[in-house]
Amino acid sequence: MKVDMLYPEEEYVFAPMEDFNEIDPKHGEDEFILTDFDTQISSEVSSTQAPISRFTFHFSAPRHLDYYIFRVLVPILLIIVVSYITFFLKDYGKRIEIATGNLLLFIAFSFSLGDNYPRMGYLTFLDAIMAITFIINTAVVALNVYFKWLETKDEREKADRLEAPFNYIYPLAYLIAFGLAGLLFLR
Repeated sequence: MKVDMLYPEEEYVFAPMEDFNEIDPKHGEDEFILTDFDTQISSEVSSTQAPISRFTFHFSAPRHLDYYIFRVLVPILLIIVVSYITFFLKDYGKRIEIATGNLLLFIAFSFSLGDNYPRMGYLTFLDAIMAITFIINTAVVALNVYFKWLETKDEREKADRLEAPFNYIYPLAYLIAFGLAGLLFLR
């Protein structure tokens, strides 16, 4: 944080207050750890071309990773696993029920996350993970509906043959999509 004096240095100058600059240990956010702060007083040239005094307060606020692991990543992983388990069921009707319920659970989870995070004018890595999970889980519902449709047309063998590779495609799709998201957002 930077605070610039409105008046030129010849009238007012910030002065350090020894042993006074600190962060209240009770202050902070649930998601952050406020640490490593320092202060600095410098001379800057203002828009009027006169030197002014500047007070700078710098601090680090790394996030609590365990918060994101347990409140975001573990639930997403469980949603992915439940969706994957449907590929091992032989009853396409049950698959549709479970996959649709799982998709609704994901939507509710997404809304609960949206209430806890600030609105930003750009996409974040978490937004990409959520979008990928939503798209793939929606595709799982659509695939299971298609397989059920084939079954109702007495083409169960064709449905079984088409769905067999998805035991491998499903986790591979997540690995590739999450890898690409990581490359785009975590550079």
